[in-house]
Amino acid sequence: LFLEDTKLLLKLDDQPRIALDFKDGERVSWRAAKSIVVTLPADTRTKISLNEVPINLPKTNTDSLTLTIPENPLR
Repeated sequence: LFLEDTKLLLKLDDQPRIALDFKDGERVSWRAAKSIVVTLPADTRTKISLNEVPINLPKTNTDSLTLTIPENPLR
């Protein structure tokens, strides 16, 4: 759920990364066979869930944060 207008980068499986824009109040879902990588602004208020389970977004000292599902332990 986007709680504000948000620009993000999305990569599904082996597809190229794409830039997307969402408006406050929009809800979206994505399906992937192997992985989902989402890069958001670090100060985002976006709510993300995986199979209806909320995910706490990590804190970062940079301008953006990247969420990889499944998590890549080598990153």
